[in-house]
Amino acid sequence: MRRAGFGPATAFTLLLAAGGLGGCAVADAAGQAVQRRLQDPAVERVFPGAPRDVYSSVRAAVTRLGYRVVRGSAAQGELEAVSVVGAGLDPGSSRQLVLRVRLSAAEAGTMVRLRVAEVREADSSRRAGHATEVPLPPGPRHEALFAEWERELTAQKSR
Repeated sequence: MRRAGFGPATAFTLLLAAGGLGGCAVADAAGQAVQRRLQDPAVERVFPGAPRDVYSSVRAAVTRLGYRVVRGSAAQGELEAVSVVGAGLDPGSSRQLVLRVRLSAAEAGTMVRLRVAEVREADSSRRAGHATEVPLPPGPRHEALFAEWERELTAQKSR
């Protein structure tokens, strides 16, 4: 007489299939999180003036705001600057802002492309060098930097 139901091999196969389908939601959510992080968080603005003049304004303003320029030049059309290392939210942690600026000639002047990221180190006293860089979405910090650069450019033109 034959038993009704599933055999052990069939039950195992169905269990694997159900587990695989159940994991799709998790994989999809993880994929969306990765996709959000990979999206370009750059903000662009066009400033009046030649790229070299706009670069010198950006560099002067960034330096005045307390950032240290670590890479780039007017000829490269790039500038990378870092803030001072500050205390993070957790004890022993640290954080630092990184500005990445690209400049290129545009019809009405110079296109400035700004990316801001935060470098976080969870426990800088015990695990030095294990930092994570998180791109910051466009927001008030970007707008404040652009406003400062605009003021510096205006000031340089009036000199």
